[in-house]
Amino acid sequence: MTTFGAPSVDDITTKDIAQSAERGDQLAIEILATSGRYLGRGLANLIDILNPEIIVLGSLYLRISEFLDGPMRTELEREALPQSLKNCKIVPMALAENISDYAPICVALYRDETAK
Repeated sequence: MTTFGAPSVDDITTKDIAQSAERGDQLAIEILATSGRYLGRGLANLIDILNPEIIVLGSLYLRISEFLDGPMRTELEREALPQSLKNCKIVPMALAENISDYAPICVALYRDETAK
């Protein structure tokens, strides 16, 4: 329910926060920085446990990486085992926004292969 035109918390999306951050809204920037810190902590746990060579982050990261990347990397440096972090690349997905062009083709190819 909204009051006097103000959106309720349930109506606010990640896209709304990202757009506000891009306009310089300090609260939105802090929300994304906090999200970046939590992302870094989560990735640090994965790196420490699984010791991957690469982690590919999806389209949301790609869209708002300017707000997530710094806090994420600070947490990674603070939390992850140094040698494991040194050996792990963290990159955005290479297909970027084109993933929707390839996904249906991959599904069709997979179904074709499993049908044989």
